[in-house]
Amino acid sequence: MRTQTYLFLQKLKCPKCGRILAGGATHKVKNDKWYFYYRCEDCKNNIKENKIEEAIMHILNDVFEYDSVVNEFFLPVLKNKLENPKDELEEEIKKLNNKKKRLKEGFVNGLFTIEEVKEETEKLDNLIKDLEEKIISNQQAEQLNFTVDDILLKRDMDYINKIKLPLTYHAFEECWPDLDRDDKADIVMRYIDDIELEEINNMYVVKKVNFRSTFYEDFKMLFNQGYIDCKREMIIEFNGIQTSVPVRYSEFTSIKDIMQNFYRLNECYEVNLYKGTFYKDTEKLDIGPILKDEVPVRIFPLQKNNNGDNNWLSMGMLATKNNPNDIKVNIRDVFETIPDNVTEEDF
Repeated sequence: MRTQTYLFLQKLKCPKCGRILAGGATHKVKNDKWYFYYRCEDCKNNIKENKIEEAIMHILNDVFEYDSVVNEFFLPVLKNKLENPKDELEEEIKKLNNKKKRLKEGFVNGLFTIEEVKEETEKLDNLIKDLEEKIISNQQAEQLNFTVDDILLKRDMDYINKIKLPLTYHAFEECWPDLDRDDKADIVMRYIDDIELEEINNMYVVKKVNFRSTFYEDFKMLFNQGYIDCKREMIIEFNGIQTSVPVRYSEFTSIKDIMQNFYRLNECYEVNLYKGTFYKDTEKLDIGPILKDEVPVRIFPLQKNNNGDNNWLSMGMLATKNNPNDIKVNIRDVFETIPDNVTEEDF
């Protein structure tokens, strides 16, 4: 019987024969540590689990960050309301209470024994308790003081905190390496369909990560609605210097929403807003000049529908300095609170 948790079980195939790799583990008594690997029974080759993690660490961190934000904001506010409407839950509780009433009537009429009534009543009470807890959870979600529009703001703040306060960020926020094996395996199972391997110099190495279609659909929906961002490799020209870097990129949102986000961020930090031009043929973003020691927080289109067939696209960028000197609030507040909305008069 398998007792160990394997992060990538059923996700790997041998690049030579196509067989699903089996999981294996060895235990070193001296340091009381387990080492995990995956092997092909036919081709007698293997790959260490930590090598897979190292190869796709940036992807795993991004997926975990997405999972954390979606579960913290999107699910409590929306999914809980959609899947657990109060009226339906209360109606189900009413039906279960009626079943309890009929059980008692059946006992009085000799249809059930006292043991049968006790057993069934206990089951019904447990079901009712679960439904009542869902109602309470639903009520709590409705009382939360954030909206779906806060998701992108929270991701901006998380990113800024990582830039300005990297050590504190890791103390406040869990990252992929901090998770236990069961949580890691759960995230891999939930989002990753399979991991393609290839053989180089008689060794298996990671070639590509394929995600589940449901993850793509949910991510695309949230991205298109402007709730989350993705990372995009882009050639950016800062102050006359070109560099190719992965930057956070979000879909077009109205100038009203952009300014709302900008002013809310500035309640906590000094954040600047820049305008530039993205050239589609060269995929170069010409933007700035930016201030010394500033780094991009996120870029976004300022025009709808990719500006049609034109070869250029007007882009905006949020940037901040890579030090904590401009933080305007208590350090704990930038991790645990979200600034309130501002009025259009503040713009």
